[in-house]
Amino acid sequence: MRDPMPNGYPPTPAGAAKSGICCSGRDCNGGKGGIGCVLKVESLTVTISAHGVTIVQPLSFEIGRGEMVALVGESGSGKSITCRALMGLLPANIKSSGHIAITGGQGDRRVGKVAMVFQDPVGTLNPVRTIGFHLREILGLHSKLPAAELRAKAVEALHSVRIRDPEATLSLYPHQLSGGMNQRVGIALALAADPLLLLADEPTSSLDTTTQAETMDLIGELREKNGLAVLFVTHDLGLVNQRADRVIVMYGGQLVESGPAQKIFTAPTHPYTAALLRSIPKLPSNGVPLEGIPGQVPAPGDGPFCCRFSNRCPKADDKCFSVTAPEVLLEGGQLVRCHYPISSQVSRGGAHVATAS
Repeated sequence: MRDPMPNGYPPTPAGAAKSGICCSGRDCNGGKGGIGCVLKVESLTVTISAHGVTIVQPLSFEIGRGEMVALVGESGSGKSITCRALMGLLPANIKSSGHIAITGGQGDRRVGKVAMVFQDPVGTLNPVRTIGFHLREILGLHSKLPAAELRAKAVEALHSVRIRDPEATLSLYPHQLSGGMNQRVGIALALAADPLLLLADEPTSSLDTTTQAETMDLIGELREKNGLAVLFVTHDLGLVNQRADRVIVMYGGQLVESGPAQKIFTAPTHPYTAALLRSIPKLPSNGVPLEGIPGQVPAPGDGPFCCRFSNRCPKADDKCFSVTAPEVLLEGGQLVRCHYPISSQVSRGGAHVATAS
């Protein structure tokens, strides 16, 4: 019988990856280059309180210092709500549970600091306040500088995001700046708190191609300079391929695959990831039609519940609709949740996974 649990999600079966196993396939002492873990998320679950509908199923991952990790998936996959849960910005009717730890190296004064760059650069700014007001307010909250020094610090913040005339920009209002300039202001505001972790929710979606590249170049430079860990949400898989160290793929509120970006793009193991990559336009096309994925992402509370992708997956059988697949760690650091992944190599300590036909 398919979808036997219409009002909730089944528990993960025995043999699933424990919450301590991270998406990168290393423990929390590892980090990029062995420098350490900045963010560790264990069994993060997001639920609509009144109805008990689960938006994000138990989600576990970590990010190392200086890493850029992309969170990808179709609209409705739970990417943005995950970021808001990490920031503590969920609406009153939506609750989260699980464990979130933001840590740094020994003696790092930025421990616990996280900031966010939002999708709409103009909508996140107060239209009746100047750019200078926004920056002085943030700097005043996160530093103990006297008021007389806040202006100089605000100029420095705008200069760090490559705004050409920071002095003049302080007196401008958001509507007097372009979308790209407002996004730079948003990045400056986020970094004014000197965070250890930056969350970027579709930071380039409203920008033109050139400004997109400039914005991501800027985030990359600041990451290298400050040892900043970055989690960015995007639909742009080309951008992910160019910029990300690792990728987390979500579908219907469920983590389906994660791992090093190069592995994900060259050897995806989940049927959804493979289908997503086949849908990327390629030039030249050589007459090959663009592949889509039939169907839609299920709404929260709607089935299928065990594998959220099963009603769109050509490999699905009754097992996919009735038994939740465990998360299995593969060789090379990929993590996959699928009964029939496109791989059979499992790392030490993992259970055997059948190769998909």
